[in-house]
Amino acid sequence: MGRAPGRQRIIDRVSEELDLPEESVAESRAVMREYGNTAAPAVLAVLGRLMDARPLRPGEHGVVMAFGPGATVWSVLLRGA
Repeated sequence: MGRAPGRQRIIDRVSEELDLPEESVAESRAVMREYGNTAAPAVLAVLGRLMDARPLRPGEHGVVMAFGPGATVWSVLLRGA
């Protein structure tokens, strides 16, 4: 049986290409380990963990990215209030 598309490899590749520090993707990796690739629910789980662990300060920006089948990419720019 071959590896399923995406999964941890997507996180690895995005992290590598955007030169992100490990702490930027740690919650994503944890959710993937705990729940698997759940698509949209995973985005909400990661966002919830980030809001608890490191909420954005007023005026600080963050980006949430999700990847779907094929070349589907969703991105949201966040700004702390």
